[in-house]
Amino acid sequence: MTQVSIVICTFNRPLLLAQAVRSCAVQEGLPHGAIGIFVVDNSPDGNAAAQVRELAANSPVPITYVGERRSNIARARNAGIAASDAPFIAFLDDDEEASPRWIAGLLATMERTDADVVFAPVRPRFETGRAPAWDPDARLFTRDMGLPDGTPAPLLATGASRGGGTGNCMLRRATCIGSAEPFDPDFGVTGGEDTDFFMGLSRAGRRFVWCASAPVSEYVPAERSRLDYMARRTFRQNQSYVRLRMKNSERPALMTANLMARGAVQLGLWSLLALVDRVARRSDGSRAWLKMNAGAGKLLWARSGGKHS
Repeated sequence: MTQVSIVICTFNRPLLLAQAVRSCAVQEGLPHGAIGIFVVDNSPDGNAAAQVRELAANSPVPITYVGERRSNIARARNAGIAASDAPFIAFLDDDEEASPRWIAGLLATMERTDADVVFAPVRPRFETGRAPAWDPDARLFTRDMGLPDGTPAPLLATGASRGGGTGNCMLRRATCIGSAEPFDPDFGVTGGEDTDFFMGLSRAGRRFVWCASAPVSEYVPAERSRLDYMARRTFRQNQSYVRLRMKNSERPALMTANLMARGAVQLGLWSLLALVDRVARRSDGSRAWLKMNAGAGKLLWARSGGKHS
């Protein structure tokens, strides 16, 4: 019986998708038949179908094509969950590659700790070969809690995680999937559907743990390592953050007012610091620029628009 369904949602990334699927197909340390791969094609024209058929024909593990032509990452995740039936579900993004014992590490941690959700590291693989000068340690491109295997990894009070996300996680189906749409399509274009999902699990008392021994690497194209791209992403993330906190708050109006006030203070304070830094030439201003965009996103949350990522 298949133990783990690996769900890979894809949107117009044929070369990266092939690398992601192949890294899953050669997983080590597992009994025969332990995994199945489900590729959810979220492109409107279903352009990944032929490629997935070709990958499946040469794969040592079963690969299933799932079409979800409504471009919405939440709907794509839901389609992958619905198409699969294994007791555990692992998510990998289509721009990621799994390490050889990725599933073995996640599964061992899940079974040993009786967790509901296992998070694991995501480390960048830059197209340019190195981290950008404005973030030389790749801190903003790395998701790693730095904890030993099996360490509890609860969400923060804000609903955020210090390193977890759907880009590298395993879910226990019996305790985490309770409806036909576990991921909310309202957040499937603007982003935040995974945070919303994990916030719901946290409220329900589900247990989150960390697995350091199951890393994946994420390809970062040159344009996404630019500061202007990260600033736009930070702005959008903070727009979604306000909407998430509204949905998950017992007093949404008060929560929104509080977050907008914090955004105004953040924008004003970091604008002033950016000016001082520029005059004094103390830094390149990148941190201040990102913080300003975070504040602006909270203030202008109602203007959030769609963007598939």
